[in-house]
Amino acid sequence: ADNCILDFFSFFQYEPLEDRYILAEIYQKLARPENAIRQYKNMVLVENNRHGISEPYRYFNFSNFQLLAALKLSLLYENLEQYDLAEKTLKEQILFINRNYYNFSPSTNEGIFWIENKEIYNISLYDFYQRMINKFPRDYQWQEKLGLYIHDFLKWSISIESYISNETSNYIRPRNT
Repeated sequence: ADNCILDFFSFFQYEPLEDRYILAEIYQKLARPENAIRQYKNMVLVENNRHGISEPYRYFNFSNFQLLAALKLSLLYENLEQYDLAEKTLKEQILFINRNYYNFSPSTNEGIFWIENKEIYNISLYDFYQRMINKFPRDYQWQEKLGLYIHDFLKWSISIESYISNETSNYIRPRNT
């Protein structure tokens, strides 16, 4: 059935990835979440392969594109009350972004792409934890997870700041004469 619908979409001027987004949305509206999950998982793989450090996509135009399939998959899991899978999906995507974040200069389109996606997923994970705390106020597991996430995020931010200041100080430091 997926192929019939995807064949129909192929007659239009959509990119194949957009076809899968449309198909996943249709499955969600038809209350067939297992099919939507399958489409989103495929899209996560395609998006991550496209944006990982692989030669075929090395010169891909990063402008106006974001890694949204994992975010949509996480929201779908949350709507299905599969909270552990929603959290896992967001955390895995953040790890993927963190691994690729250092491979591009922040002043290029690719660097801006990774910075924007890193921000989107960090905010999404924080918001997810806030929703879980509001939904389950007596379950301290979510508060603990939020606290650990903030701690790890701040630890990462401080290490990046010290790395950047060490790198720039090599250029600023006066010579011994």
